Amino acid sequence: MRAGRRLVLVLLAGLVPWVVVVTDGAVSLVASFGLVSVAPFHVTPIWSGLLRTGGGLPAPLRSWPVAAVLYLLALGSAVVGWRFDREDARLTGGLLVVTGLALLPVVLAVGRPMHVTALALGSVALWVVAWAGYRAALKRAVLGVPAGGGR
Repeated sequence: MRAGRRLVLVLLAGLVPWVVVVTDGAVSLVASFGLVSVAPFHVTPIWSGLLRTGGGLPAPLRSWPVAAVLYLLALGSAVVGWRFDREDARLTGGLLVVTGLALLPVVLAVGRPMHVTALALGSVALWVVAWAGYRAALKRAVLGVPAGGGR
């Protein structure tokens, strides 16, 4: 897959709501850039939420800003691959996988109370992009499969 197509996939994974939270008919989204309330529509950027609370997010939610930073690193790596043809696909793919893992504590923490549903769309999207765009590099890194060997 060409670097430009991989970059588009990485960008799309960042635009997908990472966690969809449904409580009594109200929908909120935890996104890569912040919190989105659907009704009434309101966006709280991630940095605003961190500054307002003084960085004192509850422990399970602290992985959300970490995931955002990891995603930005993956996006930067994909941009370097597209612009300069110098991407380390193992790094980009690995960052996408780890970003998806970093979102799981958020899903579990938000979805814990009764009558709350939390869907991990972001983890799934990030893992699909890692598989679709970086599968061969991840196989080489993790399984030691030689280049060009085994799809």
